Parts: sequence; C-alpha cells; structure tokens
Amino acid sequence: MVSPPPRKVIKAARAILDWSQQDLAEKSDVALSTLSRFESGGGLSKGNYERLLKALAVAGISFMVEEGKVVGMRFPEQGENA
Repeated sequence: MVSPPPRKVIKAARAILDWSQQDLAEKSDVALSTLSRFESGGGLSKGNYERLLKALAVAGISFMVEEGKVVGMRFPEQGENA
C-alpha cells in the first residue's frame, strides 16, 4: 500500500507549478478554505484529496514511490502545463 503524499509535498508541488492556493483550489474543485486548512494541518476527505492529486497530475506532477512512501516528485519543465 502506498502512503499518500504528505501535505508538505502537495504544497511543494503547488509551489513548483507557481500556483497559489486559489489556483489549485480552482483547478481541483476543492474549496479554498478546505485547501488552506489542509495545508495548515487539518484533515481532508478522500474525495477532496483525490481531486487535488488529479489536478496536480494533469499539470504534469507525478510522485515517486519507494517501499510504499513518497520519496520525490517529477514535474514538467518550466512553462509546460502550468
């Protein structure tokens, strides 16, 4: 079983894409307040979490997994899909 990317990784992926919280919220159809709360340590439903990951994947972010844990991410060249 793969552990989901921790909130810091989601936040880092957003930064790599040069997306604000508002950008990711709009692209994932997750409320801005929900995303902000999640990045600050709050919980997130499975559905909202999957929407965040899908929006990042569409933008070219993929997570590298070893032994069931996220150990890194791949992202598009600057300017691609952002």
